Amino acid sequence: MNYKKISARILSQQELAEATWYLRLRAEENISSLHIEAGQFVMIRVSRERDPLLNRPFSISGYNWRERSVDILYRVRGKGTKLLSRKAKGALIDMILPLGQPFPFPKSKDRHLTLVAGGIGIAPILAIGKVAATCSHSFSILWGIKHKSEYFKIGSIYPEMVNIPVLMASEDGSIGIKGTVVHLLREYLEKHRALKPIVVSCGPLPMLKTVNHICRNKSLTHYVSMEARMGCGMGYCLGCAIPSIEGGYHKVCKEGPIFDANVLDWKRLGNGH
Repeated sequence: MNYKKISARILSQQELAEATWYLRLRAEENISSLHIEAGQFVMIRVSRERDPLLNRPFSISGYNWRERSVDILYRVRGKGTKLLSRKAKGALIDMILPLGQPFPFPKSKDRHLTLVAGGIGIAPILAIGKVAATCSHSFSILWGIKHKSEYFKIGSIYPEMVNIPVLMASEDGSIGIKGTVVHLLREYLEKHRALKPIVVSCGPLPMLKTVNHICRNKSLTHYVSMEARMGCGMGYCLGCAIPSIEGGYHKVCKEGPIFDANVLDWKRLGNGH
């Protein structure tokens, strides 16, 4: 068991874009022994009151062992995230981390990574990109949003990624190409036929299904960061079970959230499984 319940203090909290918040936390104790890796997540207690009762899962978008800091990028969607966005600098937050399986970086840096994000799915993608940038691993980011009001400059929070090109798509054409990140991916792969990248995606389920279909048709390795409702985040409640290609189920909190797309039953995903 590598995870641990700790208290952390808010170092900063800012609204980067419409309903999109960037939270930086500093652990009250040394977290270097916890081995946080890109792709993992935390469970946060958003209130010390009984309501909401359950912790909320959040992708880790960045971390720094020496500074004991953990970054969370999130979108305000309901009561829990609204309460979190109201917390001020200096406030204490209880959280459990690190949880889940990280992204398995390829040993060879010759393998290009194509990181595909839909909406707030950019959160775990940033963590992977941040590590790739630090390790001089070749990668590109494709990001699709609904409107430019959801956009923010990645380099504004992670200076090491300021020169990384981010290809954009928006549904209304207000930034980047007009369309979805799926359209962007198709164009990108057509222009870079010889690249044969490893694709990593996170976003809404319909988007992930289409990305997986594209990758299968092109025989590309595809990893996916899955989102799911969670009660505990540690594999006990079974609330985040998703169908396996072998007939059983995978727990997003334990076997994921990063999965090799080939182990998931995409036909049953989202169909009530």
